Amino acid sequence: MLKNYFKYLFTLYLVSMACHVMAQTRQDSYRDGQDYIKLPEEVRRNPDVFQLLQNDPNKVQILFFFSYGCPACARFDPPFEKWVSIQKAKQVTIYRVPVAFKEEWETLAKLYFTMKYLDPKLSLDEKIFDAIHNQNLQLWQEPKMKEFFTQNGYNSKEFEQAYNSFSVARETKEAENLSKAYGIAQTPTIIVNGPIDSYQGSRYKTGQKVSLVNCGRSGNFWRQNFFHIKRALISCHDCYCHLSHVVQLPPSIALH
Repeated sequence: MLKNYFKYLFTLYLVSMACHVMAQTRQDSYRDGQDYIKLPEEVRRNPDVFQLLQNDPNKVQILFFFSYGCPACARFDPPFEKWVSIQKAKQVTIYRVPVAFKEEWETLAKLYFTMKYLDPKLSLDEKIFDAIHNQNLQLWQEPKMKEFFTQNGYNSKEFEQAYNSFSVARETKEAENLSKAYGIAQTPTIIVNGPIDSYQGSRYKTGQKVSLVNCGRSGNFWRQNFFHIKRALISCHDCYCHLSHVVQLPPSIALH
């Protein structure tokens, strides 16, 4: 029996060593500046970013910077939503941050927060992307936006109350401030806030510059870019070996 006990301990030792080797292999596969970029500490000290970090202590924050007017975002959104659906709220918080690179996108940012005001579950999200990119509806025009909402279960008064609310104006301004704080220059962009450090998905892969826009248009953004963000910046799920050295997660956190 003692012999079997030692065999059991030895087996556990081999498994633990295998986990260590696998984790190290994963770690060596993802490099700062190639698969992700560690953001400078001054970004986290920005007042708007600092306030955001206080919202979710000891959790991972995923920020999806997008615009409804962005074709790449329209292609990236479905796989991103699929990934979001399997995450655990106790471990990760998702933030969707609409950007306003131009006047039409600023109105679309208000559209997002108007939808959020009327329906916190964001059930019209997919319909909005489809309306703009497949039906060619100019939802950045307020009359067209109003018509869209009335066709989807809301009356004119509900829309106007939401669209002109202080809450929508405030959130739109906060989104603009966050975009500037993180230096967002194109969409889609993913930012990962760990409890200690923050990271952005790199535009560089295997020594070649990868355009986020082109990846999105070709349908390969999920495979070529977000896969590396998800695996390198969050966790190595195999053998429950965490890449805690990357985002310095608490030991209890393991995401899919």
